[in-house]
Amino acid sequence: MSIELKMAGCFADNECAAQAGRLIPLFAKSKEMPVTDVREVLGNCLSPDSNMGFCVMYEVFAVKDELAEIVQARLRKNPRDKAVLPLRDLEKWSRRLEKECFRKVEKETPDAKGFYLSELIVSCESHRAIATVKKLR
Repeated sequence: MSIELKMAGCFADNECAAQAGRLIPLFAKSKEMPVTDVREVLGNCLSPDSNMGFCVMYEVFAVKDELAEIVQARLRKNPRDKAVLPLRDLEKWSRRLEKECFRKVEKETPDAKGFYLSELIVSCESHRAIATVKKLR
């Protein structure tokens, strides 16, 4: 399912819309953009003049937020939870994930440059972060 369809469904779902209502302003601030612009792009990820990479960056941002909540909840239950201890410092984990994805993309697509390289790295991060969330749920 595309991020555009996910976001359209999300804006219609109360729980997801509440999460988006909290995360979109945080994401907008991190990108130094107006919230209205971020919402507009997220609502039109597949349009020809849109930046699909931007939408995937938001998806990674949202998944990492969910991951942080899962990690905190599991650590409150069991401070020695071996599955989440490596994720305790999510910023460090995120930097390591970005480096791993960079190396993976560089190895698999050595001629990727610029914007294309960035999109491949963000896509890799998205897949890995989603897999981590699914594993920990």
